[in-house]
Amino acid sequence: MTTYEQGKHAFAAGYYNDALHHAAALLAQDPNHTGALWLRIDALNQLHRYEDVASATLALPPSIPRNATFLTEQARVLLQAKHYVPAIQSALLALRLEHHNPLAQVHLAMALTKIHRLGDAIVCLEAALKMNPPEEAKLFIQSQLVYTLRHAICWRHLDVHSTELMARVAALPEDAADQVNAFFLLALNDDPALQLRQARRISRHASKGITPLDSLHKPRASKPVRIGYLSSYFGNTPCMQLMRGMLKMHTKNVDVTFYNHSRPDGSALQQEILALPHRIVNVHRVDNRTIAQQIKNDDVDIL
Repeated sequence: MTTYEQGKHAFAAGYYNDALHHAAALLAQDPNHTGALWLRIDALNQLHRYEDVASATLALPPSIPRNATFLTEQARVLLQAKHYVPAIQSALLALRLEHHNPLAQVHLAMALTKIHRLGDAIVCLEAALKMNPPEEAKLFIQSQLVYTLRHAICWRHLDVHSTELMARVAALPEDAADQVNAFFLLALNDDPALQLRQARRISRHASKGITPLDSLHKPRASKPVRIGYLSSYFGNTPCMQLMRGMLKMHTKNVDVTFYNHSRPDGSALQQEILALPHRIVNVHRVDNRTIAQQIKNDDVDIL
């Protein structure tokens, strides 16, 4: 197995630091190794090192052709790194080179949504649908379109797209894994069975390729019960505003750990929550497998 194949294998298994190490070894030998450059960027992204992602993406060597495929991929990683304006620029350049590019339209729409250009995002998503993308992509695009139309309070064609979306969701196989977030469907259908099926589908999509840890948790006879909260909402968010009272009510009969995946936001609410007398483990820049191992080692009873 080549170094590049080892890096790809490590990335697929969730060992992002190992993937980063393999990419660095390749780039030390060949600074223009295209596969290693993208492997490094994707590993940094999974490790939540977003500033490094943006810097590495924008500093890619000029020897790499700036074709539509490159620019579409650049838009994707910049979007995930939350650099929305550069992502928009890359997506527009990709579409200039290749008009029939639904993926670039989607990246453009998502970035426009983040800067509150909802009307423009709707136009991009409608254009992407008309380009006849693969069925799985079409389902995701239409769900984003319905969500954005509702968010923008834009009723144009909303009924048509909502009906088509629900028909596509209903036609999915029971064991399908797809990206349509169950939260998107809450405003369209209140069937608990449908919501449960869709939650299971997106869970299957999110967990594809993940290898479970070697053993399951075994309940302990001793007390107190150990409770773990893993969240990226330990900040000034609606979720935390609703939970703050409950988190304060935990007594000495339970042992609580916050696995904090939130960025510092400077808010009084974040400072208040993180000042509670509970254990704090900051996992913002830690890969998923390491977080899972940490929780397992902590012998958490309820997560």
